[in-house]
Amino acid sequence: MQKTKRKYAPKQNSQQSVSHDEGFNENLPRDKTAEQAIIRCLVDEIELIDDVSLTIQGPHEFYYDAYQCIYEHLLDMHKNNLKCDIVLLGKRLKNHYDDERVGGTSGLAELFEIEPIATHLMHYAKIVHENYLARELINITSTVAQEAALPGANVIEEIEKCAKKLSALESGRSLNTETASMKHISLMYVKEMRETERAIANGTYKQEYVPTGFIHLDDIIYGGFSPGQLITIAARPSMGKTALAMNIAQHMAVNDKNAIAFFSLEMSRYELVSRMLVAETGIPMKILRRHYYRKEEQDQLLKTLEKFSESPMFIYDDTRCTVADIAREARSLKKYNDLKAIFIDYLGLIVPESTEYIPRHESIGKTVRELKILAKELQIPVVCLAQLNRLAEGDPSPKLSTLRSSGDIEQDSDIVMFVHREDAGMTQTEAQECGVEGMAELILAKHRNGRIENIPVHWEREYARFSTYRDPNSLNQEF
Repeated sequence: MQKTKRKYAPKQNSQQSVSHDEGFNENLPRDKTAEQAIIRCLVDEIELIDDVSLTIQGPHEFYYDAYQCIYEHLLDMHKNNLKCDIVLLGKRLKNHYDDERVGGTSGLAELFEIEPIATHLMHYAKIVHENYLARELINITSTVAQEAALPGANVIEEIEKCAKKLSALESGRSLNTETASMKHISLMYVKEMRETERAIANGTYKQEYVPTGFIHLDDIIYGGFSPGQLITIAARPSMGKTALAMNIAQHMAVNDKNAIAFFSLEMSRYELVSRMLVAETGIPMKILRRHYYRKEEQDQLLKTLEKFSESPMFIYDDTRCTVADIAREARSLKKYNDLKAIFIDYLGLIVPESTEYIPRHESIGKTVRELKILAKELQIPVVCLAQLNRLAEGDPSPKLSTLRSSGDIEQDSDIVMFVHREDAGMTQTEAQECGVEGMAELILAKHRNGRIENIPVHWEREYARFSTYRDPNSLNQEF
């Protein structure tokens, strides 16, 4: 007697009953019919697997072992441009001794008991993917709960482990062959190009890079700091590292309205805001600190503070900050405020995670590596300030070699930029007499994706502000 085919109408996260003989946990989310529907559609039209693989990251996302097995074979058949139908699939399974794993002939015949709608394929894929995420979430939280319940458990460490796993799960990143293949990467690239074209056409395109506000620097680094980059800004003490970082962060947040997190491990948030006020208003710090401002200056300060209050900038001034602390706040800001960049002032003050003694250069190297991983995880630029070692003090111009004794800063950074001022260590009068007042350079010593160059900038000592250099010999030339 011929079995009647049934139409498939899936339900999100539906719970199909599975016998204990099959070895499955009855409480875990799954949808057998959705998995069947995907396999059936792909057997009929294997080319559709390219679309499915954009949502389902691999065979491991299927709950049922039989469908994991079939999907794995379908991927391989498609990869090798092999034809596919129920007969060819059955023969292949038998040749690879996987026919019993899928339930033999009756297991394959079960696929043809339903008639899925091919145009609903991505809906089926979404159901399977979300069920997989739900199972992983259950697994992560139950594991963490068990570990946290153990006597002497480090609760903070368990929270951080959980946060990392959840973040990776939410981002959909996992180590598997399908997503690592050039074919998958190319498909994703084409998809991104098409989405960008559509966004530009309908006026909704948002640039991924974050401009620094320094014209020539942005030109060299292709528009600004890019997602996933680790940028190191290094200099000797009192060269203006913090001032430069604040100038860039202020441009990003106040002018361009990008959400920025600034972690200051040295200065208080009120000191930083004072610097921002001076840089923005041109009112000298000595007037601001002593409250000697006139009525019009007070009005200007209040108006500027109102402007600051509307900017998506977050300043943290906890002096005992670990990478885990930074990551926790950054993940939250990324989720709820669309965080675009992180600034850290500065690397040497980040508290190591481990309580055990390890050499200083190893500790810094580990910290730098974790910051690079964070940048890639959140897909935002992380800008970290670093102090040059004493060897650099006799050097008129800093070089990458001065960083090499400081862990793996040079290796893991995508951009290394030195701040150099000709008038450093001079009084204003001395700088004027030597003709070097306000002369400064941003030395782009490493640029992983482009050229390196020394970029002239103007330093305004009274306002602790760097600004775009304007060539006095040309009315239009700006750097």
